Amino acid sequence: MLIEKDLKKIFSQLTIANTVSIPYRNSEIMVHLTDNNAKFCLTTLVYEGLNYIPPSVRSSLSRKSPFSHSPLSTSLSVDEQHYQIQLQYLGQIKQLTQSNFTKIIEDFGAIAEQWRKYLDDQDKNDLVYVRS
Repeated sequence: MLIEKDLKKIFSQLTIANTVSIPYRNSEIMVHLTDNNAKFCLTTLVYEGLNYIPPSVRSSLSRKSPFSHSPLSTSLSVDEQHYQIQLQYLGQIKQLTQSNFTKIIEDFGAIAEQWRKYLDDQDKNDLVYVRS
């Protein structure tokens, strides 16, 4: 949970650097200001392959989201060079208050955790079992 002191520090860092990293639960959420500071983008890692993104993980990205009742409209992007999948959210600065920013971070973190579990489960579909 973000407290008011943390939020003030985050907003202060954003005005200086346009980017800030927020540790949230077991992950890191990057906040970037875009479009002349009119919008903000949240990004976090939801899958990291070891020099490979398995077919079952890739195919799950092209299907409809398994989280249809999500409170935020998010998207996934694939970083082929680093074998990573990131979750993103784009929001408007003019509608941002400390309380709804906290809610957005919490919702985004929860959605990211769902995607991590889901993609890890999909990854297991490509395991090859060898008899000994």
